[in-house]
Amino acid sequence: MPIVRNYDPSFRQELAERVEYERWLLDFFRGQFFGQGEAPNSLTTFTIGHVNDRGELLTRRNLEFVTSISAQHVNDALARFRVLAFASAFKLQDGIAEWILEANGEQHWRFSEKLKRYDQLRKAGTLHEPPEFLRHPNVARAFWELFRKLEPPRGAVIHTGKLKIDPSGRIDITDRNNAVLQFDVRAQAAYVRFACLLSGILCGDLESSSYLEALIENDLAVLTPLHGVGFNARPIRFEAVRLYVPIQFATQRSPYACDIDLAPIRTHMELSSPVGAGGHLFLSFEVIAESDDHELVRQLPPEVVPERRLVLREDDPALQPRLAIRPKA
Repeated sequence: MPIVRNYDPSFRQELAERVEYERWLLDFFRGQFFGQGEAPNSLTTFTIGHVNDRGELLTRRNLEFVTSISAQHVNDALARFRVLAFASAFKLQDGIAEWILEANGEQHWRFSEKLKRYDQLRKAGTLHEPPEFLRHPNVARAFWELFRKLEPPRGAVIHTGKLKIDPSGRIDITDRNNAVLQFDVRAQAAYVRFACLLSGILCGDLESSSYLEALIENDLAVLTPLHGVGFNARPIRFEAVRLYVPIQFATQRSPYACDIDLAPIRTHMELSSPVGAGGHLFLSFEVIAESDDHELVRQLPPEVVPERRLVLREDDPALQPRLAIRPKA
């Protein structure tokens, strides 16, 4: 009976060490060349009680702009690494595939053997997958079918070099069976980000969130012609909110407590950051509440932001993991 390994922190660290270089390389490449990043688009600051003459919330919005006189030259240089990025993203995916098979007691390093054992384990119902794959079986299925589809062109890139890049940036790869894969720029960007985000989550370096999961599903929607699993792309946007709560809005001072209606803030953000029909706006909150002699700071990722009322209590043990206390500024 094969020894099955658990997906515990030590085993995830093994994956992190295996794919460290490819992740570093691709995170730089995708940020500089594809303009990808998972940070919020902007930071909007509200202070409870600060309104204009019409009773509307006053806000301050911070946008970050990055400009460079050499940006085009950098882009032109990075464009030469499209094929390297594709091969590195596949190596990331291959590292994950090997890691999952090792968790099932397998030690097969030929690509055909990896896929054969995956098919056998899946058919027998004994495949031991990471919990992230169990929660999202469509992502798991797309992962393996994408691996199956891209292995022949990956081999062509490494061993035969039968490829060309057309003026649009599309990569055309001819594999050993003379099948041609046309990998356009949109698919390249989707594949690189999918590999980076998924590996980061599985390594334990990225905390899985509804926003990252939506990005992964959007990327897989772009790649559907390759893996054949149905995903629907939707417009998404990520915004950060910093909310100051002056002491006069405390419902209790010792231990501190407040009860804030987030509905006006959510409405303001939806109007100022439209995402279009069928889209979703992801909001993260940093709540800074003023007490008599200190401030309470509560971080709220998108999946735990309440729809309407936010109740903050200093003595609530459930809040402790994301609650910080600091001296008043």
